[in-house]
This record gives sequence, C-alpha cells and structure tokens, in this order.
Amino acid sequence: MIIDVYNEIPWQDFQNLDFVKSLPLNEQKQKYEKYISELSLAKDFYLNYQEKGPYPLTASSYFLPSCTSGMDVVFCLDYTFSMGPAITAIKNSISTIVDTIKTESDNNYRLGLVLFDAYRFNPAGTDPGAPQAINYARSPLVPIFTAGTTPDITYNGALSGATPNTWNDLPAAQKVVTARSNNPVIPNTGVYQVLTAMEVMSQANEIPFKAQLDILNTSDFPMGGGAIANGPEPGDLAIEQIIDNNFAGTFRNDVAKVIITITDNYPGGYTENYSQVALNPNPVIDRLEALKTTSINEKIQHLVMLEFTLNTPPALDPIPMAPNTGYRILSDNTDGEFVASFTPAAIQKAIEDLCIINA
Repeated sequence: MIIDVYNEIPWQDFQNLDFVKSLPLNEQKQKYEKYISELSLAKDFYLNYQEKGPYPLTASSYFLPSCTSGMDVVFCLDYTFSMGPAITAIKNSISTIVDTIKTESDNNYRLGLVLFDAYRFNPAGTDPGAPQAINYARSPLVPIFTAGTTPDITYNGALSGATPNTWNDLPAAQKVVTARSNNPVIPNTGVYQVLTAMEVMSQANEIPFKAQLDILNTSDFPMGGGAIANGPEPGDLAIEQIIDNNFAGTFRNDVAKVIITITDNYPGGYTENYSQVALNPNPVIDRLEALKTTSINEKIQHLVMLEFTLNTPPALDPIPMAPNTGYRILSDNTDGEFVASFTPAAIQKAIEDLCIINA
C-alpha cells in the first residue's frame, strides 16, 4: 500500500482493506491511527521538499519491499519438549507453507531454520551443580563450563571416531551454547541456552530446508528440554543471533525480510525469566526494544505465532499476549503480525497477510 497524499482513505473504507478487515476493532483502530500519522508526515514532506523526492518512511510497511521482489524467511522454532506436537504438525504441512512463500515471492526465496532450547544445572546444595546434557547432542556431551560460567568452546566441535550425529556435526558457527546464568525465581538453579541454526539461507533451498526440518523430533534429533518447567524460553536470544550476528545467513537488500517465531511461552533471555514490570534494567524487554529498533532500520518484519500451553503460570498468562508486550514488541512495531496460534494454517495465512500489507 502506497500513501497517496492527495487521497486520504476514510475510516469506513480503511476498515474494508484486505489486510485490515479480519483484525479486531482495536487493532484496526491502531493501524488507522498509524496511517493518519504517516499521511500527515508525508503531506508535510511533499509540501516542503517536493524537489527532493518522496517522503522517506523508513519504518513503515508502505515502503517495505513487496514479497514479489523476493523473500528471505527465517523460521525461529521453540524446540523445548512441550513443542513436540507443534513441530510434527509443521513438518507434516511444510510443503503447503513453503509453496505459499514460493508463490508470494515468484520463486525468489531463501529459507532459514533456527531452534532455541534451554537446560538447567542439577542443584547440589547451594551450588547449581552439574549441567544437564543436551537431549540431541551425541552422548556423553555435556557442556564443560570453565571458570564456572563460560562453556568450553571445544564443546561445539564434533567428536572424532564417534557415531555421526546431526547436532554435533553441524558447523560450530551454527551452534551457540551460552554461559551459565542463575534463575532469579528458583533458588540455587543455574540455566544455560542452546541455539542452533539448522539451515542457513540460500537461494531456492526448499529441499535442504525440508530435509533439516524433517530430522526434528526424531530419534536422531529428539525434542529438547526446557530449563524451567512451564517457564519462559530463550526465543529473544535466538532472534538476537539472527538479526545481530547473521546466525541464519545475511538478509538480502530490497527483499521482504521475515522472521517467524513459533513458541508456546514468553521470552526469557539468559536467566529464563520474564517480567513486564518496569524494572531498571529489564534485560529481556531491553533486548526486545533494541531488536525492534534494528528491525525497523533494517526493514525486518516479525510474525509471532504464540499459543500458550495450559500450564503457563497464570501470572504470565494474558491470552492473547497484550499489545506491545513480550514478542509483540517486535510484531506490533515492524508491520508484522501476532497470532495466538501456531497451526500450519495460521502460519500460512500470516504469511499471506504480510504479503498483502507489503503489496
């Protein structure tokens, strides 16, 4: 949608636009208020700087690349144990989801696949004790935490002479094992996170992407752990790696850049803890705010597919997630979409809706 400074869209007509009419009334209102604000800025710019070209709306969907110009899409999956059924459902329907991306991008697409997972240290008195082993790493690989907190970097390498294993044999650059942190809620409990780039973006990589996805939730690559039962997960850390460190490859310029985060809980950062309360500092919220700014500047859009499990603690369980909280800090401010479901049909529709917005 391009802003026309000569023809303002009335509220009644705006409500009937394809990418608006299916939204709840409060979200329709938010989008219309944003449109009016951008229109006002565009008019001022046009009146004052006609000779200098169009108004540069760097943070607006109206000037984001269309999907037909190409799509770089990274799927960022919660790989903790409770997500097993969702992972299987996505595997079974991935052909339809990928076909949607291929169609919307005119076959100019690249796909990435990133997992996030977490583990705890077995308590031993007042010491967090020994770390739990990563479920899908070759036994007996357990992180070696030198100096008590930092994992030994040799842990990322493959073991010679051992049975091949998908996770161990991935390049070291595609795996991150974080330093040990203490969870502030549960006494004497240390946690660490595991982030994995299963597939790095490359041109028209449907076949290797599907192959890597198909390995998930199998005996060779069983579901992960989750450090704190029913607690937040490190999706924010995975997104940070994707955006700041090109974990799934470097996004191209002048194409639609999309991160699809699929999870059943809140972001938890390094400590597996989430609070929306105004803390100073609030590491998770601060991280998401920084990622929001980078995403706007780099024109990265976020689709957040979040379906809370029944066991999510009630204190953290406003369903759906309130606007501009948690992962919605990203989706609500990058012309993305938040959907309180991660069914394959919901993922497909979210991609289609984003491409309508960008048209």
